[in-house]
Amino acid sequence: MADDVLVILQQAVAKEEQRAKFYTEVAQRTCNPLAQATFNILASEEAKHKEYIHRFYSGMMEKKHWPDMSECATELPGRWPQRRARSGRRSARATWRKWSRE
Repeated sequence: MADDVLVILQQAVAKEEQRAKFYTEVAQRTCNPLAQATFNILASEEAKHKEYIHRFYSGMMEKKHWPDMSECATELPGRWPQRRARSGRRSARATWRKWSRE
């Protein structure tokens, strides 16, 4: 069972790398600043996923059992902004500009 999980985790790390590379390449090819920011955010999220999965994989390799979740996560990713009331909503463009600066 543990060997199957390790193989799956290796595959997951490879998939996250592929996705991050894809989003980075697409961001470089597009001329639209909003699209660039969106794809760069997606690429950075994939890199975070890869790091988390890699820590989980390393924990399993060292201890030969499921690691404690606190050993894998350094911090939880930032929360998406709460939805505003209709009268105070930002445009999607303004929201993405704000997120791309963080």
